[in-house]
Amino acid sequence: MKIVYWIFIVGLIPIFCKAHAQETPMVYSNGRIFSNAVLPPHGTFLLIRKKDALCAIQFTGIWRGNDRGNSSFFHSGDESFRANYSWYVGMKVSNSWVIHPPKASGKSELHQERLVGLGKFAFGNSNIHIKCGGIFLKWSAPANVYFYHTLAQDESNEIAVTRWTKFEDVDPNDQSLQWLHYDTKRPDTVIPFEH
Repeated sequence: MKIVYWIFIVGLIPIFCKAHAQETPMVYSNGRIFSNAVLPPHGTFLLIRKKDALCAIQFTGIWRGNDRGNSSFFHSGDESFRANYSWYVGMKVSNSWVIHPPKASGKSELHQERLVGLGKFAFGNSNIHIKCGGIFLKWSAPANVYFYHTLAQDESNEIAVTRWTKFEDVDPNDQSLQWLHYDTKRPDTVIPFEH
């Protein structure tokens, strides 16, 4: 039994010792709207609202791990990804949304790591949940933001794709915004990147 334990530990050492040194920036341009998620055009803000909660997020850096490999007894072989984002919390006042100045703001990091372990005992050291005030949504690389936080589909979350790249330009009351929610019948749509 001790031999199995040591084989397991030795197999995990290189996985946990992986550094960010092999990472490279990940660049994409066009955005996309899916039935269950939104990919904002590169560098633009997403607005998210749920009931009286409002949030603006902007991805500020995305990296790929370049560590995809063959799956083995100890890991899935999937590639790892990392993303940084800035977030700003707004609120509803009367019938208008207010985000200037933000109620709260900050910067956070997301990371999607390969699964390690044996069979049903496999686990990952990932943080794939966007947190902004009282709003929690799921993320996947490069910058996909899902309309829900867990596997349960939540149709009360709404996301608006914007063209704004500076926070001072963000206007949640802009009448041209199209607020989207989880919709299995919506076809995939490409949002062209504009310089």
